[in-house]
Amino acid sequence: VDSTKVRNGRLNEDDWRRISHAIGRLGEANLWIDDNPNVTVMEIRSKARRLQSKVGQLGMIVVDYIQLMSGRSGAESRQVEVAEISRGLKILARELECPVVALAQLNRGLEQRADKRPMLSDLRESGCLTASTRLLRADDNAEITLGELVASGAQNVAVWALDDRWRFVPSRLTHAFPSGTKEVFRLRLASGRQVEATANHRFRTVSGWTTLGDLHIGDRLAVPRRLDPPLSPEPMDPDEVVLLAHLIGDGCVLPRQPVHYTSNDPANLGAVEGAASRRFGITPRRVQQDAWWHSYLPAPIHLTHGRRNPISAWWADLGLEDCRSRQKFVPDALHAVPDHQVGLFLRHLWATDGTIGINTSGTGPRVRLSYATTSRRLADDVQRLLLRVGVQARISVVPQGDHHPLHQVRVDGVTSQQRFL
Repeated sequence: VDSTKVRNGRLNEDDWRRISHAIGRLGEANLWIDDNPNVTVMEIRSKARRLQSKVGQLGMIVVDYIQLMSGRSGAESRQVEVAEISRGLKILARELECPVVALAQLNRGLEQRADKRPMLSDLRESGCLTASTRLLRADDNAEITLGELVASGAQNVAVWALDDRWRFVPSRLTHAFPSGTKEVFRLRLASGRQVEATANHRFRTVSGWTTLGDLHIGDRLAVPRRLDPPLSPEPMDPDEVVLLAHLIGDGCVLPRQPVHYTSNDPANLGAVEGAASRRFGITPRRVQQDAWWHSYLPAPIHLTHGRRNPISAWWADLGLEDCRSRQKFVPDALHAVPDHQVGLFLRHLWATDGTIGINTSGTGPRVRLSYATTSRRLADDVQRLLLRVGVQARISVVPQGDHHPLHQVRVDGVTSQQRFL
């Protein structure tokens, strides 16, 4: 029966017949209603069990609606709280052996679509991230995107998550799933970090969790202060750590080109040549060109029948094969090493394209620490590795005319500078 007719009283004879029939069925039904608007899963469980002990097996439990329920007060976000409520209702259904129907409120966005069929992304308090969003695994500190998790169907993935004390702790991502197409916004922080999310995705602010749509320019958001080592560290050969840092900075390991390293610093040249000799048995050959030196790292074996320079083969195993300057990054194997090897890597990487300057003029910051690269991904990786040693950094973009922009990783703050130095 049209509810408008019920409100204005314009009911015809057929409408009255239907209403009378429905009232008769409802009058004979065994219905129990709890109109507490702030109920928890524990309260529903206790009341349902008491009722079941009195009247026998329950036919069905209906929750109207799930976003009105209260969950754990210490939940890191409302999305997590609603997810825990949903899981509690699933357990309740299994425990009482009866169906539990949980109604949920939807966003208004679906009314603007031609196809008004609801999707998971239409649920209120269900903020979404894009498939390109990177998550940090807790087992090896490698990054993985939500899209990769969806494609692989991976479940119970160990990731770093925020607890109720604002600390990173290992947690489990049960699974990732697509929730349809939705309007997405890009959030940029002063630190150079950026993330894409829907307007109702929540971020931690000084005053609590706030949706992206309610944020304003100048709001302060929580970012990591330090990143712990992975749950299962995998050390690398120290010579590989040194060689990796220098080749990422000033090396050339490309197909159809000789493997070589370029520098005008004797200490850098000596570090690369010593590591290549000890680790791969290579005899370096140094050639001077103007104020620079090219240190060629030829294979110690005859390259026939598909055999490769051992450095090229190692480079490919790390996933760096055919990486140009703008495409370079820190491979997952380095993120999995213990903290002391992270420090070793950063020290040698900084010796390539890093800057440590002392300002003696009395104006501006006294110490200037920065690392420059044309690869945005490498800049992000360096910023993340610095967190492993408790150092905060910002990323700024410096235009270079017709050339690719330069991404500068700057170490700010006295405490971070002291830890770095």
